[in-house]
Amino acid sequence: KGGKHASSLAVRTVIEYVSSVSADSDPVETMRTAVAKANSIVSEEGMKDEYKGMGTTLVALLITPFSAVVAQVGDSRVYQLRKGKKIFRTSDHSMVFDMVRANVITEEQARLSDCSNIILKAVGIDKTVAPDIYELPYRKGDRFVLCTDGFWGAVDEPTLLKMLTERGSLDDRTRTMAHEIDDIGMENGGGHDNLTVAVIDVFMDSGMRDKNFSRQTIASMVPYLLLVISIG
Repeated sequence: KGGKHASSLAVRTVIEYVSSVSADSDPVETMRTAVAKANSIVSEEGMKDEYKGMGTTLVALLITPFSAVVAQVGDSRVYQLRKGKKIFRTSDHSMVFDMVRANVITEEQARLSDCSNIILKAVGIDKTVAPDIYELPYRKGDRFVLCTDGFWGAVDEPTLLKMLTERGSLDDRTRTMAHEIDDIGMENGGGHDNLTVAVIDVFMDSGMRDKNFSRQTIASMVPYLLLVISIG
């Protein structure tokens, strides 16, 4: 009830808050505060009779020159793809995904479960919410995908990853994927969930480094390290 209103409020609140902070603000704390403000506003609005108990899932991505910061509540997801492979994905706040983490069922069984829509966290349901916050390095050519369960839940993950990494302009691929997912839902009776997907490609390396430097990077550091030792 009131889900559309809840999601609109959450999106607007996050964007307005992030846009209002100074450029040197801590991006992790910025995202944490933005989600808290969204939760407070949605929760307060949810006290009204026409919106009683409304809530929304949320994923947000803030890209700075240093890193990419992800905030997540619920079972909407963020994927980070590199050279056609998944290198990061958020972890759903859902009953079935808790069972996956406990090795009770597989991810595919979770996706197909009748209980897949039971989420354990949402923006606006309680007075406070604890989002998962991730700070990630990125490289030139990486692709970030933000999507609701109506998008990622329509196909198994290998099929989804193939769709997300096919060649083509960003606009064309995004529109094509949305139509493909919608067509799958129509073929299965038309009772499918609504869907949202946003795709972002990055064209530079982040200041934050990957945990594993490449051999070339290490080699390029050797002269600098030797120079420091010599000075010492």
